[in-house]
Amino acid sequence: MNSSVLLIEDEAADAELMKIVFAEEAPDVTIIPRADGEMGLQYLQHAMPDLIILDLNLPLVSGKEVLQRLKKDSKFASIPVLIFSSSVSAADIDECTRLGAVAYMQKPLSLRETHDMVRQMLIYL
Repeated sequence: MNSSVLLIEDEAADAELMKIVFAEEAPDVTIIPRADGEMGLQYLQHAMPDLIILDLNLPLVSGKEVLQRLKKDSKFASIPVLIFSSSVSAADIDECTRLGAVAYMQKPLSLRETHDMVRQMLIYL
């Protein structure tokens, strides 16, 4: 079964690392990269990914706003959202958890940590 992951990440290096690690750990998973919150929301108008990996600090529409919109919409509320952000703020972590994120991973991650994170995410696919 082919699964899809919407990766909303504005840092090209982080997005590329995630795509490479997914290709190694789960080659049957399709990664759909989007560089800002608005592009991510536009993608969701015509597709339903199995998992969303979401950065918080995004241009146009913030990751928190994307998360709030997703969890308020019954069509998308059941899609697991993993926050992948450089923010170490306890308030950000608490708010994302309260809004419905299934996990919060802090950047930067080493290559090994990224592999471990991807393996953990596969339970949602």
